[in-house]
Amino acid sequence: MGLSVRSCGNRNTWDATVRVTGGEPQLLWGIGEAEAASDDRVGVDRVVVQRAGRTVGYGQLLVFPEDKHTVVEARALHVKRPGELCDVLEALQRHVREHHGGAVLRVSPDTAVSPELVRELEAAGYSRRDKIRRGQAGPRQLSVRLGETQGELSRRLSEETLERCRTGLRVGGITVRRVSATTEGLVHMGLRTTRIAALLDAVGENSVFLVATEHLEDGQDAALGYLWFVHTGEAAMLYRHGFTDRARQLGVDDALLLTGLVQLQERRVHKVAVGNPDDDELLPVLRELADDPRQVLGTWEFPLLGAYQLAGRAARTRRKLFGGRRQGAEPDGVPVLAEQPARQDRLTAPSAPRESAETVDADPDLVRRAPMPGPEQTRPPDRSRSALPAVGRQAPENPPEGPAPGEPTGSGGDHEPVAPGGTDDRRRPGADRLRRLARRAVAEGGAAIRDAARW
Repeated sequence: MGLSVRSCGNRNTWDATVRVTGGEPQLLWGIGEAEAASDDRVGVDRVVVQRAGRTVGYGQLLVFPEDKHTVVEARALHVKRPGELCDVLEALQRHVREHHGGAVLRVSPDTAVSPELVRELEAAGYSRRDKIRRGQAGPRQLSVRLGETQGELSRRLSEETLERCRTGLRVGGITVRRVSATTEGLVHMGLRTTRIAALLDAVGENSVFLVATEHLEDGQDAALGYLWFVHTGEAAMLYRHGFTDRARQLGVDDALLLTGLVQLQERRVHKVAVGNPDDDELLPVLRELADDPRQVLGTWEFPLLGAYQLAGRAARTRRKLFGGRRQGAEPDGVPVLAEQPARQDRLTAPSAPRESAETVDADPDLVRRAPMPGPEQTRPPDRSRSALPAVGRQAPENPPEGPAPGEPTGSGGDHEPVAPGGTDDRRRPGADRLRRLARRAVAEGGAAIRDAARW
């Protein structure tokens, strides 16, 4: 008997299904609401795939424009039996064509990975989107297994990391706050609160949101960093996080992270997905606490319309030749739809900060007062205000601007030296550059035609 696809419009029923069947936290109803709140061009369709009344898979479909076409993405698509994955995907293809007019289906299945399943996906016409490092069979993910007490976590950390977590919040004036949808005065913590309030309302009680603030001499508080876990009950994921440079110098980032893991333990959460082990920005606490990385299927893509393949390659060729932002790109202040658990989106501020008093740090979610004292200028430790860990880890310095040693100092790097007695094409109207662009356009056009013929 064939598979049928129906949409679900009941939040309680949907979230209960996710918890009972062991679905990923990314499948929670509030996560879809948060995505829709992040960008008004994103639509959400929560679908259940059934055979003879029995559910074989389900997922949240995010519908959004890309390169003048409609893309439908199913993240953490839950399919319990790997052998039914291709059947579920075929049913989703029909649903996406009929109900959303989608040009491409992009999926990240939550199912056990095997070489046979990878071959089945490739035979069905799916192509992998992940960039795989040499020597690896596929993308990987790290998970932290939580224990029953804080001591169990501490024993798995190195002495250096543990000491950093112990001292990170002992600098006078630093406080850790738990934030919920009913918390008032977020703006006074230095957070850009318009979207944070909306996201907290969407995710609801299934989250742990912590903010580390510092009490300044002017009597106000400034946010040093925040992290946000979302959980289903037994499983959690690191949803969003952001830290200022000062927080990294003091070690507040590692200390806040350990505090959040302890709070998840208190909620009886057993496992936390923390991201890709190849991510250079992964915090030391997560690397040391995580189990061995496990292989996952990753993200796959299926073109539903032959024109999509041609249009996508044409758009990429256009950007290579002429530059500029792609069609349908996110405007300033709107987050990109990320494919990783921990996201650092740009949140919209309720009002523009005063240039004379406030500056935006590297993380756009945080606003800090300027200037900030360095670690050597901090006040004596005030243990009465500390809630946990300052770290002596120094933030990487920005590389100096300008050309690297040995590079020319001119405005362009495409020019070749002029042979003695020859003609300098740079003084003519870009003759050599035009020839290169023409050759590239012919090559890209031929590749686009071949791809279109395949589909």
